[in-house]
Amino acid sequence: RRYSTAAVGKYHLGHAAPKFTPTRHGFDRFFGLYGGGFNHFTKQVGGGRVDLFAEHWFLDDLGDHVPVEGLPGYAGVWENRTHSTELFGAKAVEVIERHAAAAQAGSAGSAAAAAAAPLFLYLSFAAAHDPLQAPPEHERACAHVTHARRRAFCALVYGLDQAVGNVTAALRRTGMLDDTLLVFHSDNGGNAYAGGNNFPFRGQKQEPWEGGTRVPAFAYGPKFVGPGGRSFDGLMHVTDWMPTLLS
Repeated sequence: RRYSTAAVGKYHLGHAAPKFTPTRHGFDRFFGLYGGGFNHFTKQVGGGRVDLFAEHWFLDDLGDHVPVEGLPGYAGVWENRTHSTELFGAKAVEVIERHAAAAQAGSAGSAAAAAAAPLFLYLSFAAAHDPLQAPPEHERACAHVTHARRRAFCALVYGLDQAVGNVTAALRRTGMLDDTLLVFHSDNGGNAYAGGNNFPFRGQKQEPWEGGTRVPAFAYGPKFVGPGGRSFDGLMHVTDWMPTLLS
C-alpha cells in the first residue's frame, strides 16, 4: 500500500546533484535544509549562503521563494524571521492537516480519494544542534540553569518540546493519533562545547565512546506497541528501525 510521504527539516544525506535530494529518494515533498546545520533564524551557513529549500512543496505556502532554473518543483526559500524549530514544526503540522483534509474529501467520494493513502512523515529538527540560538522566551524558561551553555542548550530543547507537542496535538485534532506510530530519537550524543552532557557515559559526538553513540529513543502508539508498553536496553542501531517497523 503506497504511502504519502514528506520530509521536513534536516536532510544531510547529499545534495551535490539533484539525484541525491529527498524527492529523488522516495519522498513526495521536502522542506528544510540540505546540510548539517545553519543559523536558526537567518537560515545561513556561517555568514554566507542560505540553506533552506523546498522540493514539490505546496506552492501556496512557499512565501518568498526562488524557483531553481532547470529543476521544476525545486525552490530556494527566503525566511529569516522564524526560528527553525518553530518553522519546521509548523510545516509538519501543515502536512498533517492537509493530509487529513484530503483523506476526508476522499472518503466523501471525490477525486481526492487517492490522497487518502497512509502518511509517512519524516521530521528532523535542526535543534538542538549548534549554534546555541533560541528565542528569548525560551531562554527565560531555562533561567534556573546556571551554566550559560547548558542554559542555551536547555532553551533549544524547550522549543523542540513545544514543537513536538504541536505535532502531537495536530494528530489528535485531526483524529489521526490513534492510528499513528510515533518514533523519536537522536542521531548522536551531545557536544560538550555546545552544551551537551552525556554523563555517565564517556565521550561525545564524533567519538566512538558511548557518550557519542548511545542515545535515548522511544516509540508511541498503543495500538502497535500494546497495552502497558515495553522497554529494551539492548544494542540497537539506527538502521534497525526500518526492519523493526516493517515487521
